[in-house]
Amino acid sequence: MTTLPTSFIAFTRRLSSQLQELNRQRTAETYASAANSLERFLHGHDLPLSHITSSLL
Repeated sequence: MTTLPTSFIAFTRRLSSQLQELNRQRTAETYASAANSLERFLHGHDLPLSHITSSLL
């Protein structure tokens, strides 16, 4: 049984890895870049998926 990520950065990195396995290189790079940018914006902190709300977006 696979454990699901509980944070946005972890989720995005996992999705990026899966996309690479499907030979979707550009899409994987875009997702990885977005995760890196968000992590820099959050000063190295992660964002729990439970904190993502419509008002945050």
